Amino acid sequence: ALKFELCCHPPSLVGNNGLMREADKPVLANEIWSRANQHVSLPSNATFVLDGGFLLFKLNWKKGETFKIIFQKYLNYVLKHYGESSVVVFDGYPDMPTTKDTTHLRRKSRKSGRSVNVSPLMRLAMTKESFQSILKNKDVFNNELAKYINEQGCGITAIKAESDADYTVAMTAVSHSKQSEVVVISEGTDVLILLLNHADSNN
Repeated sequence: ALKFELCCHPPSLVGNNGLMREADKPVLANEIWSRANQHVSLPSNATFVLDGGFLLFKLNWKKGETFKIIFQKYLNYVLKHYGESSVVVFDGYPDMPTTKDTTHLRRKSRKSGRSVNVSPLMRLAMTKESFQSILKNKDVFNNELAKYINEQGCGITAIKAESDADYTVAMTAVSHSKQSEVVVISEGTDVLILLLNHADSNN
């Protein structure tokens, strides 16, 4: 006799842990990369559009530092490596469900921190890892860092997306490409795919 088992989610999409299965995006990115021209020199007067998630991983934080010192470190890094006409796009973390929720659950640190109401003069009282284990902390930090960068009047523009920044990064790059050459700085495969889809071949 045949037995049928019904489930509310297709097993091909959802694993036994209840989370959506991960797409093997690195394989796709590596295949695209292998076909790309590896010897293109960067334009001298390009506008750099940075994925804020990529940027946040670049610097270490020290316990006891004020957030203003941490903010300034990021600003100095962007100025040094990408220049005054750069645009930085940070992730937002809304309370409502998003397509990135399962990714956040996988990446969640075992060292859970506590919620912090970030302000420039407040001192960091935990490790960077613990601080970023709380999505609300990341959301407030990105908001305050973007605000700080924009207030300095140094030419860098900071944008905070409503949710995941990938789409905003890609569309910001496409928009700026109408006026100047653009270089996108990101490690996200999603950003690459979005650029391939939305970029105008005439720009």
